[in-house]
Amino acid sequence: MPIEAPSIESMGLRTGKSELVGKLAATEASKRNPVRESGRTSVKLPYALAGAMASTILAMVLLAAPAQAQTYDPGYPVCLQIYQSIADFYFECRYTSMAQCAASASGRSAQCVVNPYYAKPSAKRSKRQKRSSNY
Repeated sequence: MPIEAPSIESMGLRTGKSELVGKLAATEASKRNPVRESGRTSVKLPYALAGAMASTILAMVLLAAPAQAQTYDPGYPVCLQIYQSIADFYFECRYTSMAQCAASASGRSAQCVVNPYYAKPSAKRSKRQKRSSNY
């Protein structure tokens, strides 16, 4: 007696051809598109990290404050400290004497200060004279 192969119905696989085609199409679509779970689309991790890094860099560029130049000019010995408000002030180091600075500060909310970074002009060293050989 020949052995018969079990039928699909006997194995509990009562799936029709249209259902198999639908499942196959859904499987292929899930490979191409992000997986949908409970109405939310999951994004692959590398794309999420790249997006986070791009937005962080953009925020850093937009929120960066401009760099300030050196406060004291080492070429002048006296600076004028000018007050714009209680906590906001700046320095103008363009004065060669306290009297010159005081004349500029007169009538303004400003004061003269000694420049702590003043580079004093260096005196030229005289060449060492040779000693005479007469002792």
